This record gives sequence, C-alpha cells and structure tokens, in this order.
Amino acid sequence: MITIDLRDLKVQEISFYLALEKYLVSKKIDDDIFFLWDIGKSIIIGKNQVLKNEVNLDKASQFGVKIYRRPSGGGAIFADSGCFMYTFITKEAKKEEVYAKTLPKMVSVLEKLGVKATFSGRNDLVFMDKKFSGCAIYYQGGASIIHGTFLYDTNLEKLGEILTPSTSKLSSKGIKSVSSRVVNLKPYLNLEKNELMDYLLDNIDPSSNMIKLQKSDIDKVFKIKEEYDSYDFIYNRDPKYTYINKERFDFGELEVRILVVRGKISDISYFGDFFFLKNLDEYFEKFIGLEFKKEVIWDKIDSANIGEYILDCTNLDIKKIMGE
Repeated sequence: MITIDLRDLKVQEISFYLALEKYLVSKKIDDDIFFLWDIGKSIIIGKNQVLKNEVNLDKASQFGVKIYRRPSGGGAIFADSGCFMYTFITKEAKKEEVYAKTLPKMVSVLEKLGVKATFSGRNDLVFMDKKFSGCAIYYQGGASIIHGTFLYDTNLEKLGEILTPSTSKLSSKGIKSVSSRVVNLKPYLNLEKNELMDYLLDNIDPSSNMIKLQKSDIDKVFKIKEEYDSYDFIYNRDPKYTYINKERFDFGELEVRILVVRGKISDISYFGDFFFLKNLDEYFEKFIGLEFKKEVIWDKIDSANIGEYILDCTNLDIKKIMGE
C-alpha cells in the first residue's frame, strides 16, 4: 500500500481531495492507496441527491458552511474542523471485497488505541452502537474508491440543524434525529485530532510506503478541482419533471423524476442515498422516447436489470416507484 502524506498542505477544500482521487486513478498505480483529508466546515452531498431535500440551505448560509457534491452515492454529510475524512483506492471491483480489504485496517488501528469499532449496516463504522464513520464507494477508471468521514469532535448540534434527511429515512432506522445516531470519538481517545491523524497515517498498514506529492502533481490536482467547484456540478442537477415519486427501500431512498413531453418520456432521473454500480445514464437511455404508459414502461423495466446499476435494487422496486 502507498500512504500519501498531505500534512504540508494543511487544510484543503473537499473539492481538492475529490480531485486528488480522480488524479491518482488516472495515474494507473498498481498499489492500493490511502490518504487523509484535513478539512473545514463543509456539507458534502451524494451524486444523486436533491440538494434542497437534504440540506437546510438557510442554516448552511448562516453558519458559513460551503456545499460540495461528490461523485459517489450515499447520503449527505456535515463536516467541520472537528472531523476529518479518508480515502482508500484499490483495484478490487466487488463491493464486499473492497470493504474487506480496506475498512478492517481502520478498525485494527483503532483497536490498538482501545476503541473497539465494528462495521455495521451498508456503509458505517460504529462504536457503542453509534456511527462515527460513514463510507461511500464509486468506481472510476478501473479502480474502486472508498471514502468516508471520521467524527472526532464535530459540532453535532449544527449537524442536526443543517442536515435534513427525509423522515422516512430516520423512521426506518428507529431514531429521532440525525445527531442522535452518531458519536464523536474524542472522549474515548487520549489524543488530539492531528495526533490521531498522524497515528492513522503511520499505522494504517505496516508495509505501507509513505510518499509526498510533487509540486507538479499538486498543480494538476488543483486544475481538476475546478470541475468539482463548478456551480453546475454542485447545483444544476435538479431537472424539471411532470411525474415524481419517492419510496424508501432496503437499499436506500429512491426518488424518480420524469419529464413527459407530448405523451413521451423526454428525460428521467433518479435521486437518493443509494449506491450505484454503473452510470445510470445508460439505463435511462432505454426509456427516452417511450410512451408514458404503464404497460410500455413495464416491458422496458423487465428487459433491463436495474441491479447492474443500483446496488441491491430490483426491477420490482423500480415498478413500485413507477406507480405499481
């Protein structure tokens, strides 16, 4: 494994680390890669989420929190200087193998510090039955990228005020609020945040080769960063629609929006905190131009396997959200 030491760069924007992931994948490095994100106040929403459904924009503005969108699925995240994030990049393709190869490393390091963490649910690391780290996976350029948050001393009150997930998501987990199901690890570790980050870098893998980026690499990352900072990438993902429906399934929340022009499907989009396996545009193309009739849409759903695009989703789920 290669561990990238970014400490000289101090705090960077979320978009810098997303750009770094893309840059490292483009380098076609054979080894697995690990690095930490040192960040400030931020909101990071998943690729397929509707911003206004997930974030109290007035509160975010009031608290001076900048908003970013990531290229992975999953739910919205609130971060501040009391937490950090991390990335693993690996050539493994299957979700189970990616988790098995990466997250146990994090669990093992924390166990050495006296924190007995476990992997729970579809993407969480938990301590005392509460989440301190949520992860998301996406696939790019022949590699799997798994990145996640690490709550150390985050302002959980602000987290609860700014993030506004649907009540169906909260009720499905049997909880009353976002902040009630998460935990900071600072009270259980005799370390400052930067000391913990140093320890993770030094101990994530005994055989790891630690390197620093060259200036030429950093310049290229900042160029890619512009893509993730763009207004279009962050905000302009909510299409017009004439049909909308939302359901909560075991694999996550799914909202469908369809634009119908003269009785035919002109555009279709899915939003939610689900995890995608392939670019959904390829799936949507199958429906463009079809008559907006149940029997026509049903036939097309049956001819394509949504499970190839959305993790653990079935064609019956798609029929349900389309009004069955």
